[in-house]
Amino acid sequence: MGDVIDIQTRIPRVNEEKGVDLALLSVFYFTDEFSAIAVELEEEVRYALVIMVYRYLKDAQEHGDLELNDRGFTLATDAAERLKALVEEAIKKEEIVFN
Repeated sequence: MGDVIDIQTRIPRVNEEKGVDLALLSVFYFTDEFSAIAVELEEEVRYALVIMVYRYLKDAQEHGDLELNDRGFTLATDAAERLKALVEEAIKKEEIVFN
């Protein structure tokens, strides 16, 4: 078994790394917005959806639809609605393919 990673000592270093905020935001956003509708999906599919959310939020940030700040983030309403539609469509297609 590998060494135990002490998360408490890593937190300050992780907070300084570029891109970590967006990665964490993607996981939290997915959990808050989509976990109820994705609960029945395979674990790998949920991971893929989180990555999809990350890519979408990264693009939204580059286009000015997402702003990260010290207190959190702001996502434009139309961008949030498009993301919701994309995730719901991906879930619907996954259910068709595997069921």
